[in-house]
Amino acid sequence: MAPFRPPKWRTFSPPPTIVARSLDPWAARDAEGGRECEVRLRRSDGDFQWFLLRHEPLCDPSGAVVRWYGTWINIEDSKQKELLGVAGKRALEMIADGASLSEILNELCSVIDVYASATSQVLLMDRAGHQLLPLAGPNFPPTLTAAFAPWPIGPNRGC
Repeated sequence: MAPFRPPKWRTFSPPPTIVARSLDPWAARDAEGGRECEVRLRRSDGDFQWFLLRHEPLCDPSGAVVRWYGTWINIEDSKQKELLGVAGKRALEMIADGASLSEILNELCSVIDVYASATSQVLLMDRAGHQLLPLAGPNFPPTLTAAFAPWPIGPNRGC
């Protein structure tokens, strides 16, 4: 068996034109007094997450920017809470405007699907209490809806 060898780390130096294009918006934002921004970036696993970017320039004695220093903080959890709070307010507005329960739940399912990277569905119990019927879930695959509905409820099944 071969001995363990740690991986070799590589540094990446993008071409100067890419660096200049990347720093232009920061310089413009810096001139306006902003040193941070929220962006949605794709991680190496392909998942998109929200990050708070903060930056500070290091200047030489003449005031010219020599180097930029920055931090990236993952704010995905707090951003999801914020966006789901907005969805809750939207649901209350829809209720006040007289929207149907199905419309409100479809709106909430759509928000959950986007921000939780999932596909949601709401099933409602029939009046007799014997089965669950689909009520909302605009992005839920119709073939799965057909397979679930109606979903019998019993001692060893359903809720």
